[in-house]
Amino acid sequence: MHRRALLLLALRALLRLIDQAATGDVDLSMKYLSGLELF
Repeated sequence: MHRRALLLLALRALLRLIDQAATGDVDLSMKYLSGLELF
């Protein structure tokens, strides 16, 4: 049950990041994602 709560928090944070990216920070998020792909 504790793990499920952590999973929900992580999912909520991810949705918040996607929402921020959709509101105009797309270039910054794209740079971040391309940086993640390097690893």
